[in-house]
Amino acid sequence: MKDKKQQEITRDMLKKESFFIKTRLANKVRNSPSRLKASRKLMDMMLDLNQKALRGDKPLVLTTIWAPSEILYALDLIPICVESTAIALAGLGLSDEYLSIAEKNFHSAETCSVLRCGVGAVLDRLFPQPAAVIAASHLCDAGAKVNSTASLLYECPYFLIDIPQERGEEAVVYVARQLEDMAEGLSDLTGRSLENEKLVEAIELSNQARQYALQANELRQAVPSPMRGSEAIGYLYTIGLGFGSKQAVDIYRSMAKELEKRVKNKFTPLGEEKYRLLWLHIRPYFPSDLFRYLEKERKASIAFEEINHIYWPELDPEKPFRSVARRLVQNAACGPIDDYIDMLSDLAEKYRVDGVFHYGHWGCRWNYGRLRIIKDAFQKKGIPFVSVDCDSVSSQNYFEGQLNGRIDTFLDMLT
Repeated sequence: MKDKKQQEITRDMLKKESFFIKTRLANKVRNSPSRLKASRKLMDMMLDLNQKALRGDKPLVLTTIWAPSEILYALDLIPICVESTAIALAGLGLSDEYLSIAEKNFHSAETCSVLRCGVGAVLDRLFPQPAAVIAASHLCDAGAKVNSTASLLYECPYFLIDIPQERGEEAVVYVARQLEDMAEGLSDLTGRSLENEKLVEAIELSNQARQYALQANELRQAVPSPMRGSEAIGYLYTIGLGFGSKQAVDIYRSMAKELEKRVKNKFTPLGEEKYRLLWLHIRPYFPSDLFRYLEKERKASIAFEEINHIYWPELDPEKPFRSVARRLVQNAACGPIDDYIDMLSDLAEKYRVDGVFHYGHWGCRWNYGRLRIIKDAFQKKGIPFVSVDCDSVSSQNYFEGQLNGRIDTFLDMLT
């Protein structure tokens, strides 16, 4: 009963600015020798955006992950990602509450728990009133449907950016035209003109963040690994929604600087590194023992994660819409499966991994639809591969004992 009451209090607090003020203060004093200062800055960025949205400082736009963020920052809007919010709710121990809200409103328990949790947050009106809702169709078509639901509930315009499977210049032009229409529509809705100099600035900031991220990724090739992979997976937020902001530049600059120092001193937060793994897909975001067991007890270093791969070329400030469109179209996880496997194989070689660990968020059909092909490809290359069936948001579908057993069997095979 006490836990239930505490959950109700926390749910109520999430709609108040004081919650984010207190959480930012807690983030400032949370010190750990293994935690990067860049991670604290990342948390500050997320909290700051939510706090500003609650205050109504700027127009709010609800998005999916991997949104055309440079354009949103150039328009001086506040982007809040529905999926990222669901992940944060899991970390607060509230995901099951919001999943229940969604299921009571006829959203099937067989669908992705991240998106169901996001729907629950929308139905609970967790978000302040948005000026508009946008979505990109690639990777997760269900995400676009969730955001469509948000636009209906909040009675605001909805912009869907259709991303084709093709990667050629024709696809780039097709997406760029949609981005221009979206920018014009958002400008009319919010009364904020999209000045060319602001768009150029956002593109240049995106390029700066990209360059620092590339430096950080190169430093992470060091043995032993200078960063905990469990921490690095959290940078999905900046990869998906940070580029084009000053905060992302600061975050990646700090990361590169800190990792350079760690590599020079041969510091690894694990203390000892027995195995090196390439991590595929996402992670459990609710409190769990997975990474303590994997990293601390078994000394298995997550050398790199596919989500942090910088796959796009430098953006052209003279062709901003086409550049952002190209970043969306060339997402490494989209397109032909052979290209995706080649990318993963390249990462496995660069980071000198002993095996590949796939966290199988079972509600993700896109993730499971290609799994067997990827697994067979790695087996042909002689690289051990394991996939574990788990959930990223719902703790009810997480079985610690079984998971640890799978980890033991896999790591023992690498010895």
